[in-house]
Amino acid sequence: MRGTPPSAADPRPGKASRRYWLHSRRLHLVAIGAGLVIAAAMIPFLVSDWRALKATRNLSATVDDWKDGQRQALALLVIYAQTESPTEFSNFEAAIGRSLALRPVRLLLSAKNPDPNEIAQRLLLAGREPIEVAGFVETLERMLELQNFPTILRLWEHADAQIDGVLELAYHLRHAASGQRGPSVAEALLEIRSASGDLQTTSAELAKLLVDGEHRLRMKLIGRGVVASLLALAPGALLFAFTIRDRRRAKPQPLSLTGDPDLLSRSALGVWHRDLEGSTVFANSTLLALFGADGAATVGSRYEWIVTPESSARARHERERVLDGATSVYEIELGASSVATRRLLVASAPVRSHGGEIESTIEHYFDLGDEAGIAVSREVDGHHVLQQLPASVWTTDRDLRYTFVTGQPLPGVTPESGMPICDSYDSRTRPMAALRAHECALDGESGVYEHEIDGHIYRCLVWPLKDDRGRIDGTIGVGIDIAEHKSDQLRLEQLANRDPLTNLYNRRHFEEELTRALDASVRHDRGGVLLWCDLDHFKDINDSLGHSTGDLFLKRVADAFRVEVRRGEILARLGGDEFGVLLPDASMEDAAALARRLLESVRRETAAIKSRGLRTTASIGLVAFPEHGSTAEDLLTRADIAMYQAKREGRGRIEVFSYDDHLRPFLARVQIADQVRACLEQDRMELHLEPICNLRDRSVARYEALLRMPDEHGKLIAPESFLGICEDFGVMRDVDRWVIRKACELLRFFRDQAVNTPIEINLSGAAFGDESILGLIGREVREGDINPGSLIFEISEKAAVADLQRARAFIEELRRLGCQFAVDDFGVGFSSFGYLRHLPVRYLKIDGSFIRGLHQDLVNQNLVRAIVEMSRSLGVTPVAEFVEDQRIAEWLLAEGCLFGQGSYTGLARPVNEVLNQRATAVAARWRAVTKRRDVLNQTPVAAVGGVLGR
Repeated sequence: MRGTPPSAADPRPGKASRRYWLHSRRLHLVAIGAGLVIAAAMIPFLVSDWRALKATRNLSATVDDWKDGQRQALALLVIYAQTESPTEFSNFEAAIGRSLALRPVRLLLSAKNPDPNEIAQRLLLAGREPIEVAGFVETLERMLELQNFPTILRLWEHADAQIDGVLELAYHLRHAASGQRGPSVAEALLEIRSASGDLQTTSAELAKLLVDGEHRLRMKLIGRGVVASLLALAPGALLFAFTIRDRRRAKPQPLSLTGDPDLLSRSALGVWHRDLEGSTVFANSTLLALFGADGAATVGSRYEWIVTPESSARARHERERVLDGATSVYEIELGASSVATRRLLVASAPVRSHGGEIESTIEHYFDLGDEAGIAVSREVDGHHVLQQLPASVWTTDRDLRYTFVTGQPLPGVTPESGMPICDSYDSRTRPMAALRAHECALDGESGVYEHEIDGHIYRCLVWPLKDDRGRIDGTIGVGIDIAEHKSDQLRLEQLANRDPLTNLYNRRHFEEELTRALDASVRHDRGGVLLWCDLDHFKDINDSLGHSTGDLFLKRVADAFRVEVRRGEILARLGGDEFGVLLPDASMEDAAALARRLLESVRRETAAIKSRGLRTTASIGLVAFPEHGSTAEDLLTRADIAMYQAKREGRGRIEVFSYDDHLRPFLARVQIADQVRACLEQDRMELHLEPICNLRDRSVARYEALLRMPDEHGKLIAPESFLGICEDFGVMRDVDRWVIRKACELLRFFRDQAVNTPIEINLSGAAFGDESILGLIGREVREGDINPGSLIFEISEKAAVADLQRARAFIEELRRLGCQFAVDDFGVGFSSFGYLRHLPVRYLKIDGSFIRGLHQDLVNQNLVRAIVEMSRSLGVTPVAEFVEDQRIAEWLLAEGCLFGQGSYTGLARPVNEVLNQRATAVAARWRAVTKRRDVLNQTPVAAVGGVLGR
């Protein structure tokens, strides 16, 4: 019959059909060839896009390290502002050093033709892994061609400038952190919050720029890849579709499409179906109850109101991933005032159309703490949506036989309609927990169990399934893969308990373990030992070789310690270069043996890099518990005391705490430091003046101001008894400021009395480079209208050579003001004339150890002769200390040393005595002049001025 198609049983097509088939085949072959050619032509563009994406990711990883360092540093700065702990400030410096170490990388990237080798070296010094550095350098050329690269560098540079502001604030806080003169904690926190707010804003802009650039490149790459794939595969797919068109047979619907059509509405979980714009397509009554919403129209606004800001940001990030085609499981927290704080686990997945395009998202919410009931809502066909959930959903009847299954199946479980639950679990699984949970649901309660197999962990929740009249006619269960979620929790716990540099336990976890060990020792009547280890001279490593070398050394020491510590012993990094070991159920002999092994480990690691100039040892303190303390704080304090005693005894040694040997000296030092603070606050310190005289006639050229402190009985204490303690306890800064103010007051008094005698004052090594000290001296000179040339500052040889650049800058700044400088105690330190060429000093004071008994010691005579000759050739005036008698004075004069101080020229005396003696001498000279000139009515002040002028 005309128009009747060939019989399905006849496999041979007609001529017209054959011609059509051949013609269409040629067309398809041509189309396939053209598609492959075009797809091949797009490969270079895909490679270029892939390299750009890799470059962006490498740059993002580097910027993330930079951000992590400054984020951790800001948190530590807040802790330091609250505690003023030197350890916390060291931790802050170590954290901010991670960000500062990457600054050279940014500077190199800003250059016109950056050197890849130098960039690789800087990245390695900053602590990046070699594999990461290799990837960074490999994509460097493409990185420099990124469209937003100049903007990224500009934001990075701006953020580095803000980091400098944070550093300036930090050092200002450290300089102002003693006594009552520093800012309050609240003021310091406000300053830190203001500085960190600006820095975090810039960092967020930089991170957003990198994320947006990476997203654009990824979408561009995906788009071109999809186009190339379609061009290559579409003709073939079309031919395949035509081939099987007539052979297609209807397939039976899977089990997931044959169940309850109202299941999406009746789900015991909160279900939220949203379109691509985020508008609500469907929300079941369980979700409305969780959010406290009146209806589907208010779910979105209610969600934004009750979810915490952190959870809202996390949810937005996860939704972007879902819209890109991924599935996600995460937690959010509800924390609005009108809603009790609770945590919800969210399973989110994209919903695709029958053509495979993402058209919406489906999110499942369940409460991690509260039970949920079944809510019956309007009828909606949810099969297509439920199939795409990143979870397994099933229902059973009252006999616990499956009636409905959809979503991702649980591994090890093969459910079929009508099959009992226990029969669906294979031999690798345990069905008893599942049976108990389903039986609880049949009794009207919710059940929870975990299904773990092949590295996957599923959290399964079962609720009663009720009909329209509220009667339980079965159960409904949901299983969600939480392996990644649990892995994230473990990583967060590790970050909370581990030191990021060495991966050892941190101080917080160590103190918790110590508290538990103390409780166990009390319950079981057994003891243990706490070991506190501090690396000696570790600061010199950071200062001379850089923080990256210091960090590398700390990692090596931590690895060496990890080898020595046995199972059951807790090793931790307590901060900076301090380590602790907790030895439960151990004797002091066992702890001492471990301490010796740790000392040897430090020596080995130091020797391994000996060529780089490291000479680090360790000092270790040991305390036993509960003998030496019943709380973690007491034990840590006493272990610290024992460790410092080891340092005082020569370093590189072990000390065991004892109350007699450690606590009393430490408390005595604390008492002296408190006494110094009290004397400064009450202005009870005293200045004594020692004359520096011309050895020819013993006339006073200037005075050296020496500090004295009265004890509780009024007896004066020499400075060598308390200045070292002041340096250890951070009081020296206040001492320097007090001496400067008092010396300037004395110079103002001299000016009012028409006396022009300079005063020398000693400053501590910490004062050189202190901007606040420079500001104080400038204010005192200007406001007091004193001659700055009358103010002479003594710097010790050790302090000058320790940081020559800083000392030179400090001296130059005060010389511009008009002040003068002297080098004190020359000869007992480095004894090098080389550094004197770089320091603009006026006087050189020869240490008294060379002057005592000089007329009888030929060696000292030759040394002093050389010092005097060399100092005069450099234009520096030599001054001898401890000149005891006339014979020494005459020898010095013969060798060209004109000035000296000591018992021969006059001992140090209180200021009042010196002024009274000075007034008496001036009055005597005045009487002699008036008698000689027979002038009876001259003004005394004018005469005094004339006498002193000569």
